[in-house]
Amino acid sequence: MFFFTVVLADRSSTLLVDQVDRLRRIYRTVQQRRPFETIAICILPDHLHAV
Repeated sequence: MFFFTVVLADRSSTLLVDQVDRLRRIYRTVQQRRPFETIAICILPDHLHAV
């Protein structure tokens, strides 16, 4: 099992929540092409955490 965090270079940005639908769509596309299991994901304005 892995835990990872992705942080935007601009910590004042709200890009991830502003574009959450796009992020979800891209995440699903990658998951279909390269199958992996996501136990949990937490999307915040400037970073995300996933297990």
